[in-house]
Amino acid sequence: SDTEYMRIKSGGNVGIGTTSPTQALHLPDSKKLALGTGADLQILHDGSNSYISNHSGGHLYIQQNLDDQDIVLQCDDGSGGTTAYLTLDGSASRTKFAVDTFHSDGVAARFGNGEDLRIYHNGSHSNIESNGVGDLYITQKNDDKDIIFQSDDGSGGVTAYLTLDG
Repeated sequence: SDTEYMRIKSGGNVGIGTTSPTQALHLPDSKKLALGTGADLQILHDGSNSYISNHSGGHLYIQQNLDDQDIVLQCDDGSGGTTAYLTLDGSASRTKFAVDTFHSDGVAARFGNGEDLRIYHNGSHSNIESNGVGDLYITQKNDDKDIIFQSDDGSGGVTAYLTLDG
């Protein structure tokens, strides 16, 4: 007997309707799902890799429209499971990293609207730089704790050379 897999229903307005698959919609490898009049948004699996791409002049937005909910980017964790690597936390209004971030040599982590603070490694040296705007503060807010500057002691160990005693 015949089985219904998709129903296409027109709406009251011309060009508006619903398509309701009753089963998974399968496209063969390298066949794009293209959305928009100019096929501007495309989803593709080429047999090895998967892509979501924007082919218009505009931005690509990923939105979570439910109150206090998150967007979570997960990836294989190297042990057969998945881990949330990056969470856009809607309830806390912050971005959470669940794993270390890696910056290649010469690529800075930049902070402030004017990118006034930079932290980077240039391949030879590690740098914390203030971009000439205001003072650079290092603050210890824990009661009775210190700020300790350490360096290699010449024999494979590390020694505190300057301690600001809190």
